[in-house]
Amino acid sequence: MHFLLLFLTIFLTSYGHALPPAVHPEYQKLENVANISHTQKVDIKGISVTYYGNSSDESKIILERITKSIKLLTLFYEGASGTCLKRNLLVYHIDDNILNDRDIMHFLDWDAWGNRSLNGVYDGRKAPKDYGTIFITRSVSGEKLDRLIAHETSHFWQHTRCIKVGEDRQRESDASRFELFYLSNQ
Repeated sequence: MHFLLLFLTIFLTSYGHALPPAVHPEYQKLENVANISHTQKVDIKGISVTYYGNSSDESKIILERITKSIKLLTLFYEGASGTCLKRNLLVYHIDDNILNDRDIMHFLDWDAWGNRSLNGVYDGRKAPKDYGTIFITRSVSGEKLDRLIAHETSHFWQHTRCIKVGEDRQRESDASRFELFYLSNQ
């Protein structure tokens, strides 16, 4: 019996330290309903990126595209490679009905997008301390997914590099231009 308790204590303690402290008061509702069954943590050019989703296959696709985005962002924003905010990245790959549920995703500024439904969004305001978070719907794939990941990763890059590109519309314009840069570098 003592051996079993010791084993469980060691196992649970080790497992708990393998993942970042993703449970955050703002994200609690999300984590209660999202049915996350796969988590993967990788290092991309010194940025710890943790994926929360439903499969290792989907994780591989998302993390490959984020890796490519981060590599290309150093070229796209040449001269702005130094970080002003040290942030790691959480990525939630979730169902569309969860991403667009205003009650679950109450921490997002829905008015900023005209209260429209979204396929993806970057959260740098309510994310856990020292993290930025990308939320991506599972309903997109192919080139649309490429563009979505490039766009949201660009916002993470703008945030952590304190890139001031003017008003919100201009930051969106820059992120959209990066989508095209990403696609042209296949």
